[in-house]
Amino acid sequence: MLPFLLAACVHAPSPVGVPLGGELAPVAFLAGTWVAGDPHGTTTETWSTPANGMMFGHNQAVDPAGQTVFFEQLVVYRGGGRVVYRAAPRGGEGVEFVLGGHGPGWAEFTNPAHDYPRRIRYERVGAELVATIDDGAGGHLVSWRYRPG
Repeated sequence: MLPFLLAACVHAPSPVGVPLGGELAPVAFLAGTWVAGDPHGTTTETWSTPANGMMFGHNQAVDPAGQTVFFEQLVVYRGGGRVVYRAAPRGGEGVEFVLGGHGPGWAEFTNPAHDYPRRIRYERVGAELVATIDDGAGGHLVSWRYRPG
């Protein structure tokens, strides 16, 4: 399975006056457009600001010839008393991950029952956003370093 290009994103500071997200404040730092590129192509991840208890996102990976090679629809919302990250790669069935930990500039979502990844982590590192996925125990680690787009 292709790794979730989660939002291997980085985020620019929120504009003045944008609410910090209420229940979604721990993940509000994702809002914005994030771009990662290498010789194999470019990945762009975009997140809305938190509004009405939800954040919407999408991710698109494009090869050097300009062809889309991967995409996914993303949403973070409050449900069942917890913050949920839902990813639908290639427009398929969505997979849910629950916010398991967070702090200033980082958030981690987990789903121990999923095949891979089992953990998704976003972290602001300076002006960049680093997205990392793994098997839930720190193995099969894959990271993307995004710059503001």
